[in-house]
Amino acid sequence: TQLRVRPSMFEKPTPQALIGIFGQTEQSEEDVEVVAIAREFGVPLLEVERLRKLFFRFDDDGDQLVSEHEWGGMIQHLLGIRDKYDIPSKLLQDCWHQMDKDGSGQVDFRE
Repeated sequence: TQLRVRPSMFEKPTPQALIGIFGQTEQSEEDVEVVAIAREFGVPLLEVERLRKLFFRFDDDGDQLVSEHEWGGMIQHLLGIRDKYDIPSKLLQDCWHQMDKDGSGQVDFRE
């Protein structure tokens, strides 16, 4: 007896199929945002979700915004740097100002 495998078993499932599998009928606003960002920037969906979780992990006050101080901690974590003084503060400030496009002193995940 031979095992017959349908080719469709090896195809990448659509988001709608995954939603059906896991019993969700609607996508959350967060899911919609993650998908939109992944498409806009051409980044894999799982990578955007990983970065989103990291972003909100460093949102110390829960306001869904990251301040320059919170962002510095996130960059330190991403680069695996134990001592914050190992990163030149001028470099961090320059990077921050490129991210904080509106000059508000805070960035949201999309920004």
